[in-house]
Amino acid sequence: MRLLILAAALAASTLPPRLAGAQHVLGAGQDATTPRRGVLRTTVSGENVLLRGRWADGAAQELGAGLSVPLGPNNVIALGALNGLVGGLVSTNLTPSLGSTKVDLRQRLAFTRLGFEYGVTDRLALRVQAPFVRARTEALLRLNPEGATAGLNPTLTGSGVAVGNRAVVDAYQNAVASLTSRRDACAGDPGAFPECATINAEAALVDAAIQRGAQFATALTNIYGADGLGEGQRYVPIAGSGLEALFVGIGDGLRTDFTRWGVNDVTASTGLPLGAQTPVTAGELARLLAAEEGDGFAARPLTRAARQDLGDVDVGLTLTLFDAYPSDSARRAISGLGFRQSVAVTYRLGGGNFDLPDNLIDLGTGSGHDAIALHSYTDVLLNDRFWATVTVAWALGAAHERVLRIPTRQGDDLIPVQRQLPVRITPASMLELRLAPRYRLNDYFTFGGEWRFRTRGEDEVRAIGSSLVAPAGLTVPSGDGAMQTPSNSNEHRWAWHVVYTTLGAESRGRARLPLELVYTHEQSVGSTRGIVPRRWEDRVALRFYTRLFGR
Repeated sequence: MRLLILAAALAASTLPPRLAGAQHVLGAGQDATTPRRGVLRTTVSGENVLLRGRWADGAAQELGAGLSVPLGPNNVIALGALNGLVGGLVSTNLTPSLGSTKVDLRQRLAFTRLGFEYGVTDRLALRVQAPFVRARTEALLRLNPEGATAGLNPTLTGSGVAVGNRAVVDAYQNAVASLTSRRDACAGDPGAFPECATINAEAALVDAAIQRGAQFATALTNIYGADGLGEGQRYVPIAGSGLEALFVGIGDGLRTDFTRWGVNDVTASTGLPLGAQTPVTAGELARLLAAEEGDGFAARPLTRAARQDLGDVDVGLTLTLFDAYPSDSARRAISGLGFRQSVAVTYRLGGGNFDLPDNLIDLGTGSGHDAIALHSYTDVLLNDRFWATVTVAWALGAAHERVLRIPTRQGDDLIPVQRQLPVRITPASMLELRLAPRYRLNDYFTFGGEWRFRTRGEDEVRAIGSSLVAPAGLTVPSGDGAMQTPSNSNEHRWAWHVVYTTLGAESRGRARLPLELVYTHEQSVGSTRGIVPRRWEDRVALRFYTRLFGR
């Protein structure tokens, strides 16, 4: 806002009367006109952007939906190890879960833009624009324990738990040793034990039970931990959960078989090692997010983030190809259907900073890579009060390198540090269509609207020097392979404008200062593909005209 005031003061102090020329049939944004030769059009604007949610393949979601996800084997490395141990015992679709996260997220962007457009000739103009970007994010992280099947291992908090676990493991190991001894004895002497006839008749079942019992004892040690044998996993099945019920079922089946063959080391009171007594707490979730060791996300706290920097700088040329009203007098006397056509080329100097991979709620301040864009502007004028601009734009970014965390599922933002790696990104092209009708009420006020459709393809991402395979099968290969990212998307936006202008009055000698003051509200209204933020934007822009170098 200070820049707006400064620019207005500069315009008022430097402009002699009627220096801008009669360019009063103009819109709130870019159109097919260029400043007259020697005229400098300066634009200073302030823009506030509120992200109110996101589109996910056409469905409206809360902004924090990518962080409000189940905590399971795909994103909690420790649960992945637990899931592997469970899967080695029994085939089941029940996977360990710590519950799910719920993140309330607020994100804002503020832009202060300064732009210059200089008329090199009456048909050719040079354009430069640079934004200063401020990004701010606030988040509230909560834990929803509903559906949790795993919790913190009691061996980490309770004394004597590992000793009790060892007694359970020993019972199964002793049962396996006893049954092995009986099997061998009965094979040499059918009368060695009363159960020998059954053991010899069911030799294959006995061998399977011995193998299954040894595997179960090892799994209990690896999962729960046992004194002198191992520490176990950080997360274990919650007592009474469906996950623990799988272990209870295996233990009951082994006890029944062992008893049938005369082995009584495992009894109904043997049970299982001590499971988690409650789901994980908010404190444990905070530790999991911050931890840099094997099971953590190595992420910054999900509380707030703020950044500011110079964003992308655009430099371009605009060339008028056709203008049905080339003179000032013709522009003032528009009475029938007419057209203006111009084309532009813009080179973007990538500025700002990427969002940080260890800050899961961060907003970047720029693209960070160069790009080129081509534009076509067509003004269709019915008269001096009503006209519309049709814009077609195509843009392509340059290949660049950065560090990313690769999701296992499109739209997820809660990604463990183990999935962070340097990648090379080759951006896909972007196509944008705009239709902007405008109505000039009088010499001072113009109203308008705008519909915008933007679509882009999938960026190509290649790992640098390594490959990464997700549990769900999503791969970021190096070499000739490539992973397609969720960049494949489209979006519809609409906007409305109110313009206060003195250009028409200045051309008639009724105003001294040729300027435009524009208010624009724009918002995202739909998407059918990809992950797209739902943006609400409010902009105030001041455009004024001066002659440069006294020309």
